[in-house]
Order: sequence, then structure tokens, then C-alpha cells
Amino acid sequence: MRNHKINISLYKLFFISICISLSAFCLLPSAMSQQMPYYSQFKPNNIMLNPGVAGTKRIIDIRTDYHNQWTGFDDAPVTTSFAANGRILNGTMGIGAAFFSDKTGPSKRSDMSFAYSYHAKFDDVELSAGIAWHLLTYSVDGSKLHMHVPFDNTIDLYQSQKKKVNDASAGLYFYNDRFHLGLSMLNLLEPTVNYYPQSDTVHKTKIHMVPHIYGSVGYNWSGNSDVIWENSLQVLYAQANPMSIDYNLRVHYKQKVFGGISVRLRDAISLQIGATFKEDFHISYSYDIVTSPLRAFEAGTHEIFLAWSSNINQDKKKKYDSSRFKKQKYGFMF
Repeated sequence: MRNHKINISLYKLFFISICISLSAFCLLPSAMSQQMPYYSQFKPNNIMLNPGVAGTKRIIDIRTDYHNQWTGFDDAPVTTSFAANGRILNGTMGIGAAFFSDKTGPSKRSDMSFAYSYHAKFDDVELSAGIAWHLLTYSVDGSKLHMHVPFDNTIDLYQSQKKKVNDASAGLYFYNDRFHLGLSMLNLLEPTVNYYPQSDTVHKTKIHMVPHIYGSVGYNWSGNSDVIWENSLQVLYAQANPMSIDYNLRVHYKQKVFGGISVRLRDAISLQIGATFKEDFHISYSYDIVTSPLRAFEAGTHEIFLAWSSNINQDKKKKYDSSRFKKQKYGFMF
């Protein structure tokens, strides 16, 4: 009984601390531009935004995403990502690797990362603390830039330039099958990209990567066994960039198909559909309807998400992995 009370106290303490943190984010003033890729389907792409998510799914979990933003604009942002992670040592730890490529006009960013997380198990919840190392590659094709003066001290206008820098991220993820609370920071080392050597006193590039702080909370509710209402809220704060707030509602039927809607404050509404096959395979699609003044110049945003997640040799007849959460109510949802 004493251990149970301690677990409940930890549960409440962590829940209160995360709620206070998210409230603080929302009160920050609108504040360098967002430098990380954006995902309309942010909940299933959490592994790209929080290293604490590594190993919190099944024994092996592989995900890929394609995000084509603002179709109709020339050289509009296109993001592709791939992530693989898994649980090791009886679920006490997680490891993962991820890659994304984000191309906008003449510039391209790619990021390769490796994550590690440690999982603390409580009575009915898990707390995962993760860190990740990142190798960021930033390139610019100067030949695609058209300047009034054909000379620039920061970028060579006659060729493509590329620079690699190291970075890091860290995150916490507190969850069970009914809810999650997450907090993470990307661009932790705040690297600066300079295409020229320090000894060059004439040419100098300074692309400074600023920290991105993500807070997320989600809750699943069901009035009957066939329909699950999945609610998710994400808040992003980056220096000198307006606060980004997303709310997503997905309605699952028998955990086989879902339909949903996402609202990004002052920016867009996203319509989503998806399906799960043979418990392990998942596909979903979203279409963003822009509500900002940009809607007059573009034809929406498309995103396709694919995943394979498996407990490998687990008995397929078992609906739940009851060893993880004592009060488990739902099966695995992507």
C-alpha cells in the first residue's frame, strides 16, 4: 500500500509540473524564425520531436512521413523523414535512429540523429527520459539565388555550399495507453553554420540555430469499446517566432480506422483519415486548408504517414500487453 501511495504522488507531481510548464509556454509573448520541420500529424511523428519517445512503442517501431507544404508555390517546403526505434532490456531502455530532409527553394537541411532513453516504470504509467545526438547538414545552392548585386559576403552565388554541425536534443515523456505528457528541447547546442573558415575576414555566414521547445499533452476517452476519442495538444516556442499551438482530435472505430481534424491557431485546419492493417501496419493522410492570408496563393498541404510496429513474437490473440500498464483500457494506437 505504501508503494502504491508513492506512485500516485509521483504521478500527480509530474502531471502538475508539466501542466505548469505548458501554461507558461502559452503565456510567453510571440517571439529568428522556426527552423525545424512541421508535421500536421504531430502525434504519430513525436519520435522526430522528442527523444524521450524512443522505445515507448512496441519492441520495434518504424515510421516514415512525407510532408508537401503549400502546393502551388514554387520551391515550397518539402519534408521527408524516417525513424526506427525499439525497446531493449525488457523495456527498461529505448534506442532509436532518425533522419529528415527539409528542402525549401535553394536551401536544404538534413538531420541524422541517434537517441537513447531510460524508462522508469511505475504502477500504471511509464516515464521516459531521452537524449539524442544530431548531425545537421545545411546547404544552399547559390546559383538559384538572383541578387540585384552579383556578389554576396555570406553565400557564393555561383555554386552550392554545404556545412555539417553537431547538435543535441533532450526530452521527457510520461505516458500510458490513456494519456501522455511530453516536454522536449531541440537545437540544444545552438550551433552556428558558417560556410567559410574562421580565417576568412571577408566572407562570413552566420545561420544560428535557436532552441525549439515542444510541450504536448494528450488524452484518450471512450464511451464504448468500439469508439475512442483521441485528443492531442502541442505547443511550440522558438525565439523570435510566433507561438505555435495545435489541437488534434481523432475518432477511432474499433482501432482499425479513424477520421480526424486538427486546428493550428491562426494558420490552418487539417483533415485526417487513416487505417490499421493486421495490428502492425498503419497508413494515414492529412490535407491542410490554410486559413491565413497565404490561402490566396497556394493549394493546401499534403502529408502521408506510414508505420510498422510489432512486438515480434507476442501472441497475436492477446489484445493488450498487460505487463506494461495494470489498468490498461486500450490496445496499441499508432
